[in-house]
Amino acid sequence: MPWSRQQATLEAAAVALHLIGNGGITAEGSLGGLLSAEPHRPLPDGRTPEAVRAAELNQALEDALAAARADPLEAHRLLALLAPNPGSKRFATVREDLIMLGIPEQNLPTQTEAMRLRAIHRESHASRGQDVSET
Repeated sequence: MPWSRQQATLEAAAVALHLIGNGGITAEGSLGGLLSAEPHRPLPDGRTPEAVRAAELNQALEDALAAARADPLEAHRLLALLAPNPGSKRFATVREDLIMLGIPEQNLPTQTEAMRLRAIHRESHASRGQDVSET
C-alpha cells in the first residue's frame, strides 16, 4: 500500500478513536464494546472508584504526615517531595504548612540546612560521575 494511503488510513483510525472516546460516534460490531469506556459502576458497598481512590489518597497523606511527625528523615523526605527547591519561596511556605499540620519544627530542615544538604547530595553524585541536573 502506498505511504499516502497508509497515512490517510492511520489518520482516519485516529479520528474514529477520538470520536468514540468523546462520545461523538458509537463503536459497532462484536468488538465495538472494547473501544468504549466502561460506565461508572458503584462498588458493592455503594462507593464509586473515584471515592475509593480519594479515600486511599487521604489515608496515604495521613500516613505520610504521621511518619513525618515521628521521624525527622520522613519529614525531610516529605518536605523535599512537596518543595524540591530549597531556594524557592515555596519551600518556606510548605515548611510552615507542615508545621501547622503538626510536624515538629525540629523535624524539618531550615532553608539553609536544606540547601546545604542538597549541595552535599549533588557533590556526592558528581564525584561518582552521575548526572545531577534533576536531583
